[in-house]
Amino acid sequence: MGPVQRDGCVSLRGRKLIDEYKVREARVRIYEGEDGGLYEVSEPSLDISLARASHLPLLPWIAKRFGRALRGVFPERADKLSGRRLLEEIESHLVEAPYPLGPEGSEESMVLRAVEELGLSQPTPAQLKSLSHYVWRDLLYMGKLSVPLSDPSLEEVALESYRSPVSVIHRRYRDMGWMRTNIAFSDEAEVQAMVRRMAHSAGKEVSLAFPYLDAVDRRGNRISLTYSSEVSLPGSSFSVRKFPERPLTMADLVHSRALSPLMASYYWIMVESKVVMIIVGGMSAGKTTLLSSVCSLIPRGLKVATIEDVPEVNLPATRWQRFISRQSRLGRGRDVGLMDLLILSLRYNADYVVLGEARGPEVQAFFQAAALGHGAMTTFHAQSPEAALVRLSSPPLSIGPSELHLISLFSLMGKVSDERGYRRRNLSVKEFVDVKLKEVFQWVPGSDEFYPADAREVVDRSSKLRDVAQALGWSEERLVRELDERARVFASGRGCLDGIGLRSARGRSGAPPQRGTQD
Repeated sequence: MGPVQRDGCVSLRGRKLIDEYKVREARVRIYEGEDGGLYEVSEPSLDISLARASHLPLLPWIAKRFGRALRGVFPERADKLSGRRLLEEIESHLVEAPYPLGPEGSEESMVLRAVEELGLSQPTPAQLKSLSHYVWRDLLYMGKLSVPLSDPSLEEVALESYRSPVSVIHRRYRDMGWMRTNIAFSDEAEVQAMVRRMAHSAGKEVSLAFPYLDAVDRRGNRISLTYSSEVSLPGSSFSVRKFPERPLTMADLVHSRALSPLMASYYWIMVESKVVMIIVGGMSAGKTTLLSSVCSLIPRGLKVATIEDVPEVNLPATRWQRFISRQSRLGRGRDVGLMDLLILSLRYNADYVVLGEARGPEVQAFFQAAALGHGAMTTFHAQSPEAALVRLSSPPLSIGPSELHLISLFSLMGKVSDERGYRRRNLSVKEFVDVKLKEVFQWVPGSDEFYPADAREVVDRSSKLRDVAQALGWSEERLVRELDERARVFASGRGCLDGIGLRSARGRSGAPPQRGTQD
């Protein structure tokens, strides 16, 4: 892609338009080119919304009237500024404070109330829509980042520095990798203002004293920020990971071919038996997504406690105790780490203890929970189950053989790529039996299928499933039938919600509904 100009414009020469859709009042266009994809945002024209000079004081008046304070430049100077310059001034002078998002349509009511109280001429329908868009964009949300952050099709939004444009990863066009956008920042000061604004949206702050932040904003997006050039060069940066508005279920992963219906059926039976499961993989491999989806199979009658540094696991469970760690600042209060919370969670008598990511001394408490009879699940950074076992058993984690024996299975997630781009796949499921790893499922690269595809063969390969069947008083024939019936629910697409939805769908298919681990 050619260089991005100061205003964020990018040449479209040699690019092919492949998609177009609306995000609120803005229009998004996706272009494909030899040097990658382009995510272009077109917003309502300022010439339409602010054509009349009498409307220029309107936005700053709304900012004052509805509690978004300004630093003393408006409305006196508003009539001396162009429409675009006015919005830039509003954005740069807003006091950084939490910005609550009003209900849909509240922006129009703000505009109409301002017009009435200021005695301005009534805007045309086009002007009203445009003005409402900028009230939402610049006063209620995230300025020039509002559209990509509100686009449900985006997975990540990032900026390395003011010298480069904002880049995004699109859920429907992952094969293009990082797309550049026509959104750019003019200088370091503008990026710093945005970083502070993003931090406040998570109820946090960044400064020269605390130059980085990892948090979750009010919309559930995970934000990672750096401030100034203290820890990142040449200056401030950000990365926003956007999670789906609805938690992904196991049925969603089956539909996206991340795993097979038979693998989902296997997880379902194992989860009902209080499995001890460790999901391994590299960065952005889909570990947390699989963890949340497996947790969605936990019967609603069981209590779940999740422990995380940054809240990412999203469950449909009704009996869900959610713990997050805390880092004290300026010497006020004390740090509350994952180890503290894991020990605390044991006092809540949870059936399942779910640790968002195991990487330090909290691993010891995780295995303690498993030893006490809790179901336990976590994610772990490793390229394979074998590498995970080496890390777990070596210093500084030093998990002993008696604790490792508690592990039921490892599940490996990864990103695979071909000429169509990259996708996430559940590459392998291995059970830990007699201090050895035994593979139950594997992804086959050439065909993009999963082996085995026959329930009888799964039973032959899985000693853990046979243990479950013995505990429940099932015959092997009953176990094979259970695997097949549950797999058909996922394959049919009926199991679209959570554990309750799956059990209901299975009941309609003629199989008796399951309650916990009882026959």
